[in-house]
Amino acid sequence: MKKAFIYSTGAAALVLFIATGALFWFGRISEDGIRCGRGQARVAVGKGIVCADVARTPRERQRGLSGREPLEWNEGMLFVFEEPRPLVFWMKDMRFPLDMIWVREGKVIGVSENVPLFENGIIAQRRSPGAADRVLEVRAGWARANGVRTGDALTWEE
Repeated sequence: MKKAFIYSTGAAALVLFIATGALFWFGRISEDGIRCGRGQARVAVGKGIVCADVARTPRERQRGLSGREPLEWNEGMLFVFEEPRPLVFWMKDMRFPLDMIWVREGKVIGVSENVPLFENGIIAQRRSPGAADRVLEVRAGWARANGVRTGDALTWEE
């Protein structure tokens, strides 16, 4: 009886260890239930949190979300630039409208809401309202639904 108890306790501990490792390996689940995948950043702004792919290199930033299927509600892409500078983003090869949240040094400097794919037959584009070092792209409507405003803090962790 004693051996059976030791074996079952050991087996339960092993299962718990494997489950914990799987959560770490395949993504993390926070206290709010939002699970970010491996390699994604957890980005908080306004009242919302998204799991964002991060575009750091010129090639990653150029590709962005072009050609991808529509984002889930709490998904996005965070574009990271080394230094703040005026930016222009366009909707080339996009399949869905976006909100663009412009950020400098951790503070929102502007929000371009519901950016369409085309305007007057031309690929839509938006300019940052000033020098920016981060841009968060999310599904159209997300910024308003989460109360994102100029001056809000944007934080992220990988």
